[in-house]
Amino acid sequence: ESGPHEAPVTMVHGEVAAPAAVDSSRVVVLSESHVQAFLFEETRRQLYEAHPAGWYPPALAWPWVAWVDDASGDEDILALDLSQSHPQVTVLAAGAGHQRHVVGHEHWLAWVEDTRIVLLDTRTNTQEETLVTTGFSSGPTLYRGILCWEEMRSDIDIQCSDGVSIAGAGHQRWPSRWGQWLIYRED
Repeated sequence: ESGPHEAPVTMVHGEVAAPAAVDSSRVVVLSESHVQAFLFEETRRQLYEAHPAGWYPPALAWPWVAWVDDASGDEDILALDLSQSHPQVTVLAAGAGHQRHVVGHEHWLAWVEDTRIVLLDTRTNTQEETLVTTGFSSGPTLYRGILCWEEMRSDIDIQCSDGVSIAGAGHQRWPSRWGQWLIYRED
């Protein structure tokens, strides 16, 4: 069956701190003090203590869930491996500067730091980094290990790790990649 279909819906009660992240069967929700990750039809869920930074959406690379946390007074990237029976918070990126705009797809997570974008393969726990000035208004987009981001040149353009580049008069911002498709805002 293709297209939308009706399914039982689980209500999220209380205030959320950011837009949710979803994949084909799961949702991740951040509140002021917790992370929740559950199947769409689940009525019970585990709450994991956290201090999400407001309005940075979480990332989902199942079984990994990641978010921007500001408990330290700085923006850090924290994660949970929910395949574990008692998951413990893992620090993916912390320290001086701001780690923000975390995104996920399949088994990859990526985020923006002050001078680079980091791509993490959660299967192998290996990281690749791209030195770049980005994260002006949006985070990167991630599709099967391919990243696209806003990059400052003579103005803001879009660059992708597979060589796709969008430039032109004015700014090209807010990239969204899916397969061969790259959607973005023009000026």
